[in-house]
Formats: sequence, structure tokens, C-alpha cells
Amino acid sequence: MPDEEPIHDFAAILKSKYETMSIIKGSGVKLLVLPQESADVSISSLEDCVVKNHKHVRPNGYMWGGRWVSLTCANTLLAVRDTQRCLENKVVYFFGDSTIRMYSILLGERLNLRSVGPDSHHIWQNPKTIYSFGLNITTYYRAHGPPLQNPGGPETRPYISDSLDGIRVAGKDTFIIFNVGAHLHKFHPSIFIHRMQGIRDAVLRLLSRFPETRIIYRGLSVLSSPLDWYFYRYDVIVRDIFKDIENFMFLDFWDLTTVVPQNDIHPPAYFTELKSLVLFDYLCS
Repeated sequence: MPDEEPIHDFAAILKSKYETMSIIKGSGVKLLVLPQESADVSISSLEDCVVKNHKHVRPNGYMWGGRWVSLTCANTLLAVRDTQRCLENKVVYFFGDSTIRMYSILLGERLNLRSVGPDSHHIWQNPKTIYSFGLNITTYYRAHGPPLQNPGGPETRPYISDSLDGIRVAGKDTFIIFNVGAHLHKFHPSIFIHRMQGIRDAVLRLLSRFPETRIIYRGLSVLSSPLDWYFYRYDVIVRDIFKDIENFMFLDFWDLTTVVPQNDIHPPAYFTELKSLVLFDYLCS
């Protein structure tokens, strides 16, 4: 078009705007440097990790001594087995893809819970219940709706909104963890937005029935692949769609998975445990 700016002028505008003489705004996180013998003081001054729709903060933590140290709250869990006391007499729902299923399996292994449900070796997204009568802990896993690039009938891929609407009893002793993303990255973002808006409506309906229920959306991970851009975009979309909902939080794993590089969407067990500790710190406060 004749009235368009020449490319070289546009490049100059970008360079002057973003590359030189620009003010770089800080994250708002305050860091306090202390002698080694006082290292715990700055951590103990943080508030407990609680599920709430708080303002997004970055950077949100760092790795130290093989564990993630949060800059937003005082995370204290050292092992998944330490969640046993807090999960007694609780019900935990895991909704989402295979990476959410890994949390459910890890919890069952560490707490010696029993598993019931169809065999999941071939069709991993089969519904699964893991429980302990003695501890009165029950966890449910349900996959998210299509698309899922895996075999299995429609009964193995219910929509999360339907699963949420199907919960008949909940409250302060009920935790819900869910995620969507990896299976939708090749689709137009409008598909993802429509799906998340439907889940948001179901979350609001559930909280209107059981307002003390705590709900966490687990953010996506950084991978050393072109998927990074899609995943980051989806995280931004989710934060916007679910903002200002009580007893709901977006749990950001972007910084953690940047610090601990991974190339596999199904990481080793130690990395799943690392993220599980962050997750359950919010639920076990």
C-alpha cells in the first residue's frame, strides 16, 4: 500500500522503542540479602501459601539445595509423604492430561494408596480412583475432553465442565486441581478460549454450591521446543479468564520449569515430585 511506512523506518521505530533508552520495570518482588546464619528469616517473613486469586508475580522463586523456594509464600513441604496428615479426611480431584495424572499416581505411590479403575497401560486417560480407607483419603482422576491424541472411547475423555457439574458433595475438605493445554496447542486459540470459558462457568457454579472448595489451575511448563510460545500464550489466557475468582488460583510453573530445564513433556519422577510439593503447599496450609 502506498501509505504504508517503509520497512526500514518501522525497524528504526522498534529499535528506539524497545532496544535503547528504555526503562525496565521491576517485578515488585523485594529481596533481602542476609548472612548465611540468618538465611531463614526472609523466608519465614512470607505469608503462608494459601489458595487465592493473587496478583501475578514474577520472578516467583528460585532453586536452592534441590528444592524450590517460593518468593510469594512460605513453602515448607520437603516430601510428598508429608502431605498425609493434611490429606486425611480429604477428597482430591485431578482433571486434565497425562501430566496431571502423574501427580495422582505419585501421590498414591508415596502414601501407599490403593488404586481402582480400568487398566491404564494402553488407554492412559481411563478414569481412576485412588484411596485409603484407613486415612480416609480419596483421589479421582478424570481426563479432559477432546482433543486427546490417544486411543479410547468418549467415556475416557469427559469435559472438565461436566465433571465439575457432576460433583455433588464438596467444601473445605475438597481440593480440585486441573489443567488443559498440551493437546490443544495445534488448534486456533479460540478453541482453547471457548473451552476455558466453559470451565470457568462450571467453576463458578461449583463455588456457588460449595464456596469453601479450593481450586487450582496448574500452569504449563517450559519445554525446549517451539511449544514454548503456545504454552506461554495459554497461561496468559487462563490468568485473564479466571481472574478475581475467590478460592481459585492460577499456579504458575513457568519460572520453576525455566530454572530446571526439561525436554520431555513427561518429566522424571523427581521433577514431578518437585512440582507436587509446590502444589500441595498451597492446599496443606
